[in-house]
Amino acid sequence: MPVYRRAVPIITPFVEAVPSDSNKRMCCGKAELSVLIAGAIVNISNTELELWLREATSLPFEHIVKKIEKGWGHVHFRTYDDASKFFHEMKERNFTGPNNCVIKFSASMYFKTRKLINYCITETESSTLPSDTNNPPPSDMNNQIPPPSETNNQIPPPSETNNQIPPPPSETNNQIPPPPSETNNQILAPPSETNNQISDKTQYVIYENNEGFYIIKIYTPGVQRKEQVQIEVSYDDRSITITAESSMIIGFNDCTIIENNIQTRFRVDIIFPRMINTDHPVRVDVEHGITTAMFNIKSNKRKIQII
Repeated sequence: MPVYRRAVPIITPFVEAVPSDSNKRMCCGKAELSVLIAGAIVNISNTELELWLREATSLPFEHIVKKIEKGWGHVHFRTYDDASKFFHEMKERNFTGPNNCVIKFSASMYFKTRKLINYCITETESSTLPSDTNNPPPSDMNNQIPPPSETNNQIPPPSETNNQIPPPPSETNNQIPPPPSETNNQILAPPSETNNQISDKTQYVIYENNEGFYIIKIYTPGVQRKEQVQIEVSYDDRSITITAESSMIIGFNDCTIIENNIQTRFRVDIIFPRMINTDHPVRVDVEHGITTAMFNIKSNKRKIQII
């Protein structure tokens, strides 16, 4: 009669069994026990990164969780205090990793709320870990939400941005205003310096009639005679400047002028589309506060004497 023996499975010591929930590392599944590692680390394994990181720093860590095709991963730690010390030591720094790639470290996020971890260095390792309210972590750290982007745009932890201590009120709100003598008691310029200012807002209009003339009408209140008008023509026979000065009486014998906003000098600078004939006299008329000037347009055609 044959004898049947029960087969005994042989497990070689070189094959690592898949960990169960009972023997999984304590660091996996807790976002607050991790720090984000990111950079140009695509096609770089977690083993290569672990070997490099143990040479780059003496700070303790457990292992690195990263997929080979990703440009980010997570460094896991045994305690929250280890993770906090590592974060504050490595943040905002650029490191040269395997294959001369650039590596940065930043805060991890909670799994569901996407809230950044607030890393605080504690005195003892048994300190209470920060919790993600109403969002228990999943069973595996690999399910962590990746960073918003893989372009190394680090988001600073809330503790470094929102918890700034405002300066005391004595340094901000209790500023002593300068004495009135330096702000409000400005000395008015004498009338002779204000009344004769040339305004840059002199109003005018330009026409071209069918008889070969440019006609300019300028608003010049107070100008009563054409002798008060001056015209200058540039060498190109296209650019002109017209100035006029008013003879309006603005003062009184028994009064002192405090402020005067009446325009008494006028100026316009004009460039005509075509040249004007400077050999032709310019007709100027002044009537009802309007100065009119007529310029003869130089003809493009001229007669040539035939001999």
